[in-house]
Amino acid sequence: PGVALLPTIGARPPPSRSLPRVAKRVGTVRWRRQLWEGEGMADAQRCRPVGGRRATAASDTTASAPVAGRGRHLNRRCCSAAALPALQVCAALALFGPLGTEAGGLAPTKKASFGVRARLLSDWPHTPPAAQSLEWLRDVDVQLAGSFLLEASSGALFDGSSDSSGGLSRVEGLMQSASARTFHELLVRNHYYSPRVETLRTVERRDRRMFGSACAAGAAWALLWPAGATTPTAACDAAALKQALQALVAGTAAAEGLPEEFVRSKLELVLRSGTASGVAVVYGSLSVEGYPSLTNLLQEVKSLASTSPWRVVFRHADGPVSDASPAADSLTGYGFELAIKSSEYKTHAEEKKDGEGDDGKEGGSDGADDTAAAEGDAESDIQQQERRELDGPLELDGLLFHTLLKKHESLQPHLWALKDQLEAEKDTDAILKAWEIKDLGYQATAKIKSSSTPLLQLMRLSQNFPAQVAGLARTSVPEPIRKGAQKLRRIIQEHAEVFSVNGRLVRPDHSELSLFPLVAKLQPFFVGVERLVRSGVSERVACELLKEGHGQAMPERLDWRSSYLPLPSYLVTKDKKTQRWGANLQSLMYSMMGGLAPVRLPLYTVVFVFDPAEVSDMKTAHQLLAQMPLPMALHFVLLPSAGGGSKPVASWDEAVLGAPPKWLQQAKASASDGSGDANAIDASSALAASYGFLLAGAPEGESPNGGAKRARSYMRSLAEWASSQIAEDDTRWPNTVEGIAQMKTLFSKNLPDGVDADATWQQVLQSIGQRDGCLANATKYVASLGVPVPSVLVNGKLMLKGAYDGQQSIYPMIAQEQQVFQRAVYMGKLSDDADIGGFMESQGLLAAFHPDITPDLAQQGGEEGMPGRDSNAAYLQWPADRFVQLPFLHSIERLGAVTDEGSGEGAAAGGKTPLNFFHVVVLKDLSQAYLLRAFAEHMLAPDRSALTGNKLLDVPPFASHWTLVVDTTGADEGVVELAACVHAALGLESEEDAEALNRQRLQLLKFLGLALPPVAALGRKLSASHFREICDLAISKKLDPDHHAKAKALVETTRKTGVSGNEAILAAASSVLQGREGAALWVCNGRQIVLDGGGHTVEPSHVQALELMEAQYDISSALGAAAAEQEEDEMPEHAPSEQAASQPHSKSLPEWLQDSEKALPDKVHGLVAAIRAEALSYGMNERYTQPVKIFEAAPAAMKLTIPPARPEAASPIKVYGILDPLSETAQSASAALALFGMAFNAEVNLVLNPVLRLSEYPLKRYYREVIRWPTRLADGRAVADLEGGGGLVEGSAEIALATKHTLTAAVHALPTWQVTAHEAVHDMDNLRLVDVGDGKWCDTNYMLRQIYSEGQAFVLGDDGWPVGPAKGLQIEVGRKGEQSHDDTMVMGNLGYFQVRGNPGIYEVRIKSGLSNETFELAKKQDVEVSSYITPPFQLRVQTRPGKNHKDLFEESSSPGRVAKLANDPSSGGGDGMLSGWISSLGSMFGGADAARKEDDSAVAKSNSEGEGLPTIHIFSVASGHLYEKLLSIMILSVRSTTKCPLHFWFIDNFLSPNFKKFIPLLAKKYNFGFDFVTYKWPSWLNPQKEKQRLIWAYKVLFLDVLFPMDVPKVLFIDADQVVRADVRELWDTDLKGNVYGWVPMGDTNPDTEGFRFWKQGYWKNHLGDLKYHIAALYVVDLVEFRRQSIGDSLRGIYNQLSRDPNSLSNLEQDLVNFAQHNVPIFSLPDEWLWCETWCSQEAKPKAKTIDLCQNPLTKEPKIVMAKRIISEWQTYHDDVQHFLDEVSANQTAVAGPPGQRQGLAGRAEL
Repeated sequence: PGVALLPTIGARPPPSRSLPRVAKRVGTVRWRRQLWEGEGMADAQRCRPVGGRRATAASDTTASAPVAGRGRHLNRRCCSAAALPALQVCAALALFGPLGTEAGGLAPTKKASFGVRARLLSDWPHTPPAAQSLEWLRDVDVQLAGSFLLEASSGALFDGSSDSSGGLSRVEGLMQSASARTFHELLVRNHYYSPRVETLRTVERRDRRMFGSACAAGAAWALLWPAGATTPTAACDAAALKQALQALVAGTAAAEGLPEEFVRSKLELVLRSGTASGVAVVYGSLSVEGYPSLTNLLQEVKSLASTSPWRVVFRHADGPVSDASPAADSLTGYGFELAIKSSEYKTHAEEKKDGEGDDGKEGGSDGADDTAAAEGDAESDIQQQERRELDGPLELDGLLFHTLLKKHESLQPHLWALKDQLEAEKDTDAILKAWEIKDLGYQATAKIKSSSTPLLQLMRLSQNFPAQVAGLARTSVPEPIRKGAQKLRRIIQEHAEVFSVNGRLVRPDHSELSLFPLVAKLQPFFVGVERLVRSGVSERVACELLKEGHGQAMPERLDWRSSYLPLPSYLVTKDKKTQRWGANLQSLMYSMMGGLAPVRLPLYTVVFVFDPAEVSDMKTAHQLLAQMPLPMALHFVLLPSAGGGSKPVASWDEAVLGAPPKWLQQAKASASDGSGDANAIDASSALAASYGFLLAGAPEGESPNGGAKRARSYMRSLAEWASSQIAEDDTRWPNTVEGIAQMKTLFSKNLPDGVDADATWQQVLQSIGQRDGCLANATKYVASLGVPVPSVLVNGKLMLKGAYDGQQSIYPMIAQEQQVFQRAVYMGKLSDDADIGGFMESQGLLAAFHPDITPDLAQQGGEEGMPGRDSNAAYLQWPADRFVQLPFLHSIERLGAVTDEGSGEGAAAGGKTPLNFFHVVVLKDLSQAYLLRAFAEHMLAPDRSALTGNKLLDVPPFASHWTLVVDTTGADEGVVELAACVHAALGLESEEDAEALNRQRLQLLKFLGLALPPVAALGRKLSASHFREICDLAISKKLDPDHHAKAKALVETTRKTGVSGNEAILAAASSVLQGREGAALWVCNGRQIVLDGGGHTVEPSHVQALELMEAQYDISSALGAAAAEQEEDEMPEHAPSEQAASQPHSKSLPEWLQDSEKALPDKVHGLVAAIRAEALSYGMNERYTQPVKIFEAAPAAMKLTIPPARPEAASPIKVYGILDPLSETAQSASAALALFGMAFNAEVNLVLNPVLRLSEYPLKRYYREVIRWPTRLADGRAVADLEGGGGLVEGSAEIALATKHTLTAAVHALPTWQVTAHEAVHDMDNLRLVDVGDGKWCDTNYMLRQIYSEGQAFVLGDDGWPVGPAKGLQIEVGRKGEQSHDDTMVMGNLGYFQVRGNPGIYEVRIKSGLSNETFELAKKQDVEVSSYITPPFQLRVQTRPGKNHKDLFEESSSPGRVAKLANDPSSGGGDGMLSGWISSLGSMFGGADAARKEDDSAVAKSNSEGEGLPTIHIFSVASGHLYEKLLSIMILSVRSTTKCPLHFWFIDNFLSPNFKKFIPLLAKKYNFGFDFVTYKWPSWLNPQKEKQRLIWAYKVLFLDVLFPMDVPKVLFIDADQVVRADVRELWDTDLKGNVYGWVPMGDTNPDTEGFRFWKQGYWKNHLGDLKYHIAALYVVDLVEFRRQSIGDSLRGIYNQLSRDPNSLSNLEQDLVNFAQHNVPIFSLPDEWLWCETWCSQEAKPKAKTIDLCQNPLTKEPKIVMAKRIISEWQTYHDDVQHFLDEVSANQTAVAGPPGQRQGLAGRAEL
């Protein structure tokens, strides 16, 4: 029942050879029907295994053979003919199972099989699940995480369970969203937070070592850092903590600062905010063993009074070591492959198996003995797996195994045996004909689409392709799929693949389309869902709100138009030189290529804001004028640079405020006494006033045009005098009497004849302080726009100095603007009668610029962003319960007031519900009191003109809400009085006329904002009574008399009792401000802006700009879908037209919340907006719609749509993708697609894009993507409810194989991971069935050794802008407070460098020596490695005084250093950085501390024996056991012929675990040093997929950065060489100024003349007279190599050549020979390398090394060749082999019986 009786559509009967004879007679279809027409299973229990031994004749006359690969036997007595109708499963086993030969010889031949299991371990200790759950909770809500930890201290976090995952259920109980619960479990099961926890544990280990060594190991403890103290105090238990907290508080209340030894981290969990007078760090483990000691400390923290000054934080620590818990984390998120190795040469090391037969058995055995032996042996590892589970529905030869396994649990072992038999019988090594291969793409598409679980089918088919291909080739293809694929090819190209997840681009690469990158992309989304549900939004609406939400493209221009903008200094319509230019816009279409069209219209409004006293800016202004005529209007806005975005000079404005109080006048008079010359003239002000005077046409009677002409002449004379008279070191006009006099002289020369120069000059000086003067207007203009000084506006587009100064200019920007106008004219959007300014307004304008609000608006030059500035928006989530209680004032809109409560009352005209913006300002310094004026002005009359003028966006009405919170903690009297006055204004209420009172309260706050800055400017000279007078004055002037008494009473009450209830708000604000002096915090719908005391000011225009920026998720494109598609060719990608094409209308937040199950007040809208904005800000706010468009246009036959499993439940994820089902992307991405598609009730839409005609196998590897699924799905179902879901939960790299091919194992990890082999018995580079054994498992462990962080290093100029990469700079990295453990060099390629380390906090330092003498860090910044994916690190340096970047590359510094290093016996052996490398890499091989010490002793012994001799550094690579054995022989040959100390360097990436364990012992025996090195392949360098080519690349591409900087020279010797001479001769070779020397290819063996490709064709023409060299042996002068930046040159050439996949056939060899014209090669003597392939026998006696080159004629195995041509080889080989046998015997004796291994090297079942 429940099993399909007929084959699926298109399926063919199984091959006849796989069916028993009885099945052949019945016929396939008839046989299946008869088989399953039974009525009961009464006799089924008699069908059971009969042990693992052969049944005797007495007990069973029908003995059976092992089931393939499992060794199980079936008792066939229960499966007689009479019982067949009732025993469905048993019959299947009888028919398909291998019957004994006694039953008539019906048993098919057993096919040998084996399995491979791999796992990846962390190099750090195991992370408790409860610790990871706490980190997830911290991401959701920091306060919730802190309170959870404290509350858990009084209860049992693990519920009395010994399972450390018990804490997981408690955290899940706090989650209110089912999607978030499932996502949380996914994170914890896959150890997502493990690096974060380990980062904090590394800090604890350091602190324990330095300060807490007296505390018990593994027990929780605390470290108290009193502010101002030099050393902390350790508390090892709760009593000590309590005593320390009480003892240290009294004496540290007034102390400031913490010592440098205190490690700051954003990862710590704040338990108590305190007053920042000291920090108490609680260290503890959330493991079962470590938690009890932590609870006592947490109890003490919980009992702390709320007024305690201590700031208490929690950090994770190591817990007690337990045998019950794993030693390390078993990681996921990687791919494991077994690639079929294609090689015509023998590469495996076991000589005794060279003679194996074609059937894969040694000596051509027929396998009979193997079968008998298997029957008598104990069951294998594979046999021991009684219970396994499928990863989804599976049909084999018409049998639905997923149904059978579910219905007949008691027979599962037999069913598994049958499944294995059927799979093993498939000929995985079959070679298909060309006609069978060509349609595999179609057939894969058909098979996937016909499956009931297509995602799992895609995963199984692609990941097991070599085993599936034979059956796949027999699948029929429906005609619609053929036609659909051909139609699809007209839409997209072959091999095209791309994805989007929730509208965000995901590239088809493992670095993005795998577990951890997708989790990192989705983590903010699920955090947002949980927060929204907590705010009262239903989960369904929360998912849709975040899934569909995306930001519209915001305006890129500022509204430069203003009444304060000065007159143009140049106007094209007034220029007589342009009279013959075209006067209409059609002239734009006749521009010359690359030039500007001659149009006599002011198309380009250029506004140059600058300080005229800055000589460079003055010259820039003169250059702009010299470039005229141009079709522009040029405005100069001149004012001192202090006015650019800074606070205006505080003064009492009597016109607005009335007469100032007498005490204020007296205080100002007193403050001005002795302040200096009140008549002193500022050069900047004088220049600005004089220029503005001329520009305005003064004196009277001068025409405006004439004024501009005189102003231009004045500017030219100023610039010429400054260039000739002011020294280069002086950057400003002299602010002296002489400088002002010279200014007056030049000014006088540009006055009309007959004008009194002295009187006019006095008139100019008097205008400086005028309210309506040019200087005042310029100040107002710049303050309203917020642009810095200097800067340039081109039609509203802002350019900072780095973008237009120096080699840059404004003309590229003008050229772009011309294209905008040309497009608009062509499309009919701009006509001759149109207003240019109005057209720009229709494209969207912003009201103002602020570096923290719109950082991307300004083009900054050099690189994107100021050094160290993060342009990503930051958000603050207010405590919801307190936020909704804050009193808000609302804006007074033109269309009607918006009330504070209820969205219905706030509806604006037109029926649209307005968008609500909730502004919270927190200040604690009177210097920020001007903010009251700025916000009150905005609220009283918000300028929405920029919104209505924008024709690209459909902007709904806005409604602003504002409140003010004054922090009085530790504040002076003035702040306390301000808090009382503000609290009274906000708390004043009236039921009669709420709107009038709202306006009055805003006016009161505006009055305070105008009156307090001049008062605050007097500092502490005024008493509290003076501030009270200001408050009383505001009340009396701005409130109706009816409210005076109540307002004053509120003020008085607040003075006495203080403001209460805002503690949570202030605590949240404090976490952002972090004690920044004089800073205020502005939060708009969660978007946080920190306003520093001396930073940019905020004006009403800034408030409007921020509201528009935060409205980007609620506004729609004004263009309809049709219009957008019409303009698609003209608009750039991600422009509004593209977004509108797929989603013409974006629902606003009020519309979304109307769909919620319950109505929410407007204040909650502010919380919801903050949550949404923060969640969506991680997606760059742009929607990627290309996959959606392709899916909509694709033929139906090629679409694969998988709707949510439960449409009524929340569906948090929507995936669109284009995928080739038989690609490597499909192999890796299918697992992630299945996970997120099925576990999260997602909607998945795929376009299958197969190759139409294949000529070879598209996939040649087995593959597993390792992911652990959560046990519970987001829609409420358990994973076990899915068909075969249990296998998904475990998540392992496990591959069963039945192939004779040689396989190569590889791990596909994230680009930031350094993964190396840790434990493997077999040769994972040459894995074969004959080596593993039939029915056996090959187990291998890998280890995540390091996590890389890529970076860029740039040199900053004097102005703070990057001037170039810091090429050649040597840097070093170490944990904070510790010695450096790694060093590297900055490449010239993009300034690239990389550092590595396990999770922790690291310091980047400039390496001592020439680098440190030349450069210094511009800004000290730590590298925090706390996640699997590390962001790029930006390093900025600056040259020291008197130094230059070229000093790093002076040749004079090289020889002495080379001589010193080359002749120093310890060079690279034990001193300097190399010593650090040796110690830091001590754990590179499992448990090798003792081995490391042995190696150190070996180095010491070697150095003592070769005292006075240089250490010779030798570099080599090897992969696979064969080459590792050859490498050992090479080492022995060098050691036996060389007297000098030797130090070998091996690339760690490619070596086996056995070799890493063996080489320390070999080093001890033969006295040489060694180290493992590696360098992660840079992300910008074209990658190599084949392992062999990757090895070749490592031989030359990273020579400058691969070794420690102290290594001066290195020899490369191939692993398959034998050295016959002292390599000291090679080491001392004079390279004649070249950076390296190579041996030319042999040219004396006539037999291989036809294979000498370099003597013909391209190579002959390219080389000319140059020689072609072999890459088997060379010497490199690393000092000179680095000095000349040869590595940069080689990488650049490689990147160019490798674009062609057919180039660089012999990668490293071809590369260096191709580059000879740029990087010459010194040719070493021919005798330094002899190989039989290319050299004659006559040259062999002189050979100093013999290389086992592959011979294309004989293809002779290397070992056979070595024995034949190298007489001493057998001796070396025997020495190595004997030593190997000795080591193996010793290890076996030490390890004991199998299965007793412990520690990190041991294997724990997943």
